Amino acid sequence: MDLLDHRDAIVAQLQTVLPKTVTVYGFAGRFNLEELERHAVKAPCVLVSVLNGSEGSDRGELYLNLTVAAYVLTKAMRGALPAESGLKLSTVILQAVSATDFSKQAQSPTGLRFDNLYSSALGEDGVWLGAVGWRQLSPLQAEGADALGEFLTLHTDFDFPPADGRPEAVDHLAVRGRASTEPTS
Repeated sequence: MDLLDHRDAIVAQLQTVLPKTVTVYGFAGRFNLEELERHAVKAPCVLVSVLNGSEGSDRGELYLNLTVAAYVLTKAMRGALPAESGLKLSTVILQAVSATDFSKQAQSPTGLRFDNLYSSALGEDGVWLGAVGWRQLSPLQAEGADALGEFLTLHTDFDFPPADGRPEAVDHLAVRGRASTEPTS
């Protein structure tokens, strides 16, 4: 299991226990107010991140003691304040994390914690941001470099007329494909 597989297993498990109205997906790192202002995310949602890892075992294979977070973002909705729905979702996540190991190879989560990160207005909406975090010992078994294929990245800045040197839109696309040794014609 590699780091991406571990994060995807957590996302899949949380999707089964949370209401269908809550979007659950992987995120690349820490999620805070600055990230909230930069990214367009639809609340309610849960963003799962593998934040870091340190060597956790000398069993002959590489085991990492991972730090994982599930960020919970809610907004004002009919009948519930953002903090109320956020606390209820966080409770469900805390219960789910304590009851599963997310993969057959990983150990049960430890050091379960909850953080209330932000609750206020953002633009015209009231929002709440919290995080459920834990540590988990997991084997790290990456595939060889040949199995990874080729990673391509395209980055484009769009500066519409009148050009002012500041892009109005930015697009970043990462494409993962198999490297080919066949000649192209």
